[in-house]
Amino acid sequence: MALVKPKDDPLDVRIERVLISQQEAVVILATENGDYHGRVLPVFVDLGQAMNIQVGLEGRRAGRPLTHDLFTSVMNELGCTVEKIVIEEIAANTFFATLHVDLDRGGTREKVTFDARPSDCLALAVRSGSPIKVRRKVLDAAAVDRDKLFGKGGEAEGESEDEDPEEEGDEPEDKPAKKKPERIDPGEFEKP
Repeated sequence: MALVKPKDDPLDVRIERVLISQQEAVVILATENGDYHGRVLPVFVDLGQAMNIQVGLEGRRAGRPLTHDLFTSVMNELGCTVEKIVIEEIAANTFFATLHVDLDRGGTREKVTFDARPSDCLALAVRSGSPIKVRRKVLDAAAVDRDKLFGKGGEAEGESEDEDPEEEGDEPEDKPAKKKPERIDPGEFEKP
């Protein structure tokens, strides 16, 4: 007998790219498993959070720990792990998320869920390597066609994977290329 998942079981997503302009920033999430094929979820965040998420994606360290680096270190020291993050709701163009943490409470492992901003959750997830999930109802309400945002082929205007001569040969083949923030105008996107 096959196990049937509930209709609103959250789907795994990944951060496809971080787009930054002088006024706004948006994190683009894409599903991992083919559901919502050709659609992405734009999550608007403030510029500082976008840069913080980008630093985490690149695995860079600032001279002094950023807030999310500190929080991750403290959690690790206390025996806590980020199990996953879930973008749960969207209301009045605002996303709501939960941070799911596994912690040691007096020798007993316990799972605790915290209400949190999606930008904080995403910054913690990239640092801890935790799964990022989005409820189907959120994707139904706010996902947009990739081609509508980036044109045919899914690339931002003027962007091409194989047109950057500076990066060619910089990274060994077995090491993933670092993600760089892209400079575009998020004002061109329709907010959910």
